[in-house]
Amino acid sequence: MEKLKISFANIVSIIFAALFGFVCFLSFIFLWQGNIQKSILFAVAISFLLWLWVFILKKIKSVRRNFQRNAIFEIIVLVIYILIAVILTILPYSHYYTVSDRRDVIKGKIIAEVDNTIKMFDDYETYASGRIGAYEEGLNIAIAGQNMNGKGFLAAGFQNNGQPINTQKNLLMRIFKDDLMPSQYDTIKVYAIKWLNEAKITATEWKPIGLINVINSIEKESNNWKNELIGYSNSTAIAKVGPFQYTNSFSSVVQELTQRATPTFFAIISAILLYLLILFPYFFKYRDPRHSGLLNELLKNGNEKDEIGTTL
Repeated sequence: MEKLKISFANIVSIIFAALFGFVCFLSFIFLWQGNIQKSILFAVAISFLLWLWVFILKKIKSVRRNFQRNAIFEIIVLVIYILIAVILTILPYSHYYTVSDRRDVIKGKIIAEVDNTIKMFDDYETYASGRIGAYEEGLNIAIAGQNMNGKGFLAAGFQNNGQPINTQKNLLMRIFKDDLMPSQYDTIKVYAIKWLNEAKITATEWKPIGLINVINSIEKESNNWKNELIGYSNSTAIAKVGPFQYTNSFSSVVQELTQRATPTFFAIISAILLYLLILFPYFFKYRDPRHSGLLNELLKNGNEKDEIGTTL
């Protein structure tokens, strides 16, 4: 029966040490902006450290001699366990809940960034439409003045080759439109909007790893798309009013993920509960029948001798 209790206690301890480490892993993912390998390494180290101290406590509790001296060791190790919990592990553990409390703010900022990037394509189409209209107006002026200003007519791209003027105009317009909005534009826009809408869904569903991937990618992807649009706007100097310009308003989402704060009430309570569950092997470990109890051993007269048994 004792072995069964200890085995069960060990399983409970390992499971909840792993759970504690997993929450720390999520915290590190936020703190280190998606560095998975580093986050796993430190989370495993924390879980192992807590469980190792419990293992040491269990071994000390099971001693069969030198009870008074080992009672002092037991108290020291127990205090160290508490200090490890309070000083080293509570903040990494609680940071996930700190970020979760900012969930609505973070979601709002990500959605704002997504909507702003989608609007960039609308603004570019407005920019391109303005230039197309200006170019067409210039062609119409050249056509109207072809007899009075033949050089201007030819400079606009027309030719006196017998081809109908409207046919030449349509060809020039098509070439100009293809420069500003080539076939790749539609492909990029469709892909970008699909990617951005998926980013919205990820933010709404609050999946930590997916969320950090979106945050790390959105600024890079948005700038890549903006540079593509600027390149299209510079592809022709005709009817140019300057290159396309757009301001990406990336908000401080990263700061929301990395800024530490005092642990929340839920984080403290859940951490204490996990610390106690991790201690299960220590709680269920039987002492030697000759052991008078931890407090009694500490208060025992130092001249009293422990009965000799097996060493630690």
